[in-house]
Amino acid sequence: MDTNGLTPRQQQILELLGRFTTDHGYPPTVRELCRLAGVSSPDTIQYHLDKLREKGLLEEAK
Repeated sequence: MDTNGLTPRQQQILELLGRFTTDHGYPPTVRELCRLAGVSSPDTIQYHLDKLREKGLLEEAK
């Protein structure tokens, strides 16, 4: 997985997603990601998740 071109926040979110999923066996909610990343707005997390999807680093659950 090529993570070049990611912002520091996108890199952080991607790492948090991986770590949480490994530890718990399922991905975190947007609100959990807010807490883990120290972000107060779910819209901010959603924005970065959308950007990670656009870059092909995440895919939408079906």
